[in-house]
Amino acid sequence: KTSANVSGAMCLGAISIGWKPAGLSLSSEMASTDGNNSMLDEFGLAHGPLILSNIAPMKFYGPRCHVLDAPFKAKMLKCPSAPKVGTPFRVSYQVTNQTAKSQTLQLSMNSNQRGDAVPASNSELLIAGKMQGEAQMGPWEEKVFSFTFMSMIAGKVSRPQLSVSSGRHQTWVINESNNLSSQTLFVLP
Repeated sequence: KTSANVSGAMCLGAISIGWKPAGLSLSSEMASTDGNNSMLDEFGLAHGPLILSNIAPMKFYGPRCHVLDAPFKAKMLKCPSAPKVGTPFRVSYQVTNQTAKSQTLQLSMNSNQRGDAVPASNSELLIAGKMQGEAQMGPWEEKVFSFTFMSMIAGKVSRPQLSVSSGRHQTWVINESNNLSSQTLFVLP
């Protein structure tokens, strides 16, 4: 395996401008001085930008950027579709370091969108597992993050949001705060 290689280069966008120039007509004073109509041609008494019927659009490309392979791969391994009240269930994620460098990941499980830490006592859902901290990953290593939950009530229960970020790449590896549907569980009685 190799470290993150350049997968390709691409422009950040393009602007295409289709324009039609507006012609400027000569004033009547200029036209009247030309008695033999020597100033008349296929464009009439126009000057400045010529009125052309078929002008190719101008295309301006944005700056080029290099697109790198993703340094991490993350996927949810396990999440029950309908857990039962009082029965422990597990939610697991697998994260793979796809680089030849050691990585430090920041892990945080939050109870709401503001990013507050999960309180130690939650009357709806009991949680076991590493809730916050750092995890070290070696080159090409795969690591599984598992959390055990137990619901104390039946019905619609919100699971805390998991966020895993890379300190080296300054990017999210897992960011559940953007996907609220994956955090809602329907707990059977």
